[in-house]
Amino acid sequence: MHPPIPLLERLREFDGGVDDFYAPGFELLPSGEDDGGYPQLSGRIRPFAQANGSGSTHAI
Repeated sequence: MHPPIPLLERLREFDGGVDDFYAPGFELLPSGEDDGGYPQLSGRIRPFAQANGSGSTHAI
């Protein structure tokens, strides 16, 4: 598990308080499941959200 990132944690708090999508195609990945399906990259790249319906991912 990665250490928390303050701005990402604030986004998770906001996400938890919204009932519907607030950006088309954007969806946070569940906490603890942030390898985006690419565990070989998880040490250097931290995926945090699904970018759209095509399987693209946002990462930091």
